[in-house]
Amino acid sequence: MKTRVEQQQSVAVSMLLQFIAAGLSLFVLTAIFVQTVNRIPYEVHKADFQETTPAMRQAMGKYPFNLSVGLTINDFPLFNMKDGQFVVDVSLFFVFDPLLITIERIGDFVFLNSEVLIKSQPFVKMVGSQLFVRYDLRLRFDFDLYYKRFPFEGHQLFFVLTHPHLTPSEVVYITTRTNYSINPEIVIPGWDLVDYLVATGFSENVLSVTKEEKMFSFHSPSAAFSMNFMRVGVRQSLTIFIPLLLLFLIAVFTLSFDPFEGLYNIGIGLSAAVVTALIGYRFVIESMSPKVGNLILSDFIFLVVLGVCCVIFLINVFSETISQKIKKGVVVLSHAIVVGTVWYYFILF
Repeated sequence: MKTRVEQQQSVAVSMLLQFIAAGLSLFVLTAIFVQTVNRIPYEVHKADFQETTPAMRQAMGKYPFNLSVGLTINDFPLFNMKDGQFVVDVSLFFVFDPLLITIERIGDFVFLNSEVLIKSQPFVKMVGSQLFVRYDLRLRFDFDLYYKRFPFEGHQLFFVLTHPHLTPSEVVYITTRTNYSINPEIVIPGWDLVDYLVATGFSENVLSVTKEEKMFSFHSPSAAFSMNFMRVGVRQSLTIFIPLLLLFLIAVFTLSFDPFEGLYNIGIGLSAAVVTALIGYRFVIESMSPKVGNLILSDFIFLVVLGVCCVIFLINVFSETISQKIKKGVVVLSHAIVVGTVWYYFILF
């Protein structure tokens, strides 16, 4: 018959192994986290329009006149990257030959996927033979953003200007980066503007005209003003992942509780409390996460930690019949699974 000491050696994981495994995991996780926050990418998308080439102009049958456009971002009264909702104050200007087009037709512009909250009367000024017209606008946008890597994410916002009642055979937008400016006093907590670009071309509009859904399309001149944002700071990411890491370590350390030393119920109770805390903490993560229908980075990490902790709880339930060798393997494997998952989703996902 085994003595109590022999029983303890056969079923309890040594604290030395626990601390070595935890130390190595913390070191690797810290290195992965530092690398991740220093290389947060933003998703690059193309605006829904095509650039106008000289060959396209010739194919249209005649050469349109150039309409110079420019945009200034003055302020963001609402900047909600979590829900993809934005209210932006802008100044839009046009420079053109008044003999070729009227102000009324110039003022018939729209920004795609936007709601005009405020539109000023045009400010008009002659600059040589050209007419300068400026509109001050407050626009509301709802963007369908890409949240796959939340909370390590970057986003590209597009403000697409078009004249739906003009065609590329009549008018072609021209602009340069110098005609697109952003107020340097704009400060958005947690986000950094890394780049802004402008491109011109034409967009295609498709309409249905019959019950058989026979379609036809027409084109209109367009300009896409983009802003590329990257999340900065580690406050939100640490708030999400540090509690998950602590709960995971608590669960793993319960494998060092010897059931033959009167710690059987403590091991079960503590590991069950960890699982319960994780389920409750899920509601906290949900309140911080964007509302999307697919799984995102933080969801995968949470599910893996929850799964590992549930396995540890079951091992504690049958702790008296599971050998020390198996428990050591579970400790090492648990750390490997969590570190490997973090590495994959933080670096490769």
